[in-house]
This record gives sequence, structure tokens and C-alpha cells, in this order.
Amino acid sequence: MALEIIRSRHKPMTMNVTPLIDVVFQLLIFFLLTTSFVNLKNFDLMLPGDRTAEVRPAVAIFVRIRTDRSVTVDGVRIPLDRLNVEIASLIKNNPARAVLLGVDDDVPVQILVTAMEKIRGGGALNVRMTTPDEEVQAEGSRKS
Repeated sequence: MALEIIRSRHKPMTMNVTPLIDVVFQLLIFFLLTTSFVNLKNFDLMLPGDRTAEVRPAVAIFVRIRTDRSVTVDGVRIPLDRLNVEIASLIKNNPARAVLLGVDDDVPVQILVTAMEKIRGGGALNVRMTTPDEEVQAEGSRKS
């Protein structure tokens, strides 16, 4: 009796990845075409660090935005809509005059951005955000 060897007639299983690559490529094209590319208005913002240059608060204009969204310019309360007019009148002789902007913690970012746009619209070239220490120094020197 002879031993019969049965050979497998099945081909080794392979996976064809060509359709997968096609689907991934089509998804890539879809997302590239449907993504909206937004051009946001950018402006330079100089935030104070640990050590900032010495600011002469006597010549700087101090703008303060409180939590209740009230705006004061050198201690005088004004509406946010008139901020650019007020800044323009204060810096008409010296456009390089510094504007220090102090904002309470709970003020919405949109109000801050609107105020900065108004300050820039008034012609201010030198706008800085202040730290609480600088605010105390600015108010102290203004009272002197």
C-alpha cells in the first residue's frame, strides 16, 4: 500500500491594498478641498515678560477695562465706541506715546480685541498690555 501525499491546491492568501490606497487618497483630496482657509487679521502684540523695559507712566496713556466692560482712559470713564476718538486726541502731538492697556481677568477676549482695534484706529503705535505691578506703578505716578 502506497502512501499518497495530497498537495494543497490553495494559493497563499494575500491582501490587495490598492483599493485601500485609493480610498485614502480620495479622502485626502476631499478634506483638502473642503477645508476653508481663513485669513485672520493679525496685529503685533507685545506682552510684558518677567522683566520689561522701564515704562515712563507719566507720559503713557493708561486704558483700563473692567469686568463690567466699562472703559477708563487715564481715570476718566468713556464709552468703548469713543475710545479711538479719545486716543486720537491724546496722541495727536506724539504718535509714539505709549498706551498701557490693563484688563480685568473676567473681561471677554472679544472686548479686549475690540479695544485694541479702537486704540490702533486712534493712531496709537505703541500699545502694551500691563501686568498688575505696572498698573500700580502707573497709577501711583499719575497721582504724584
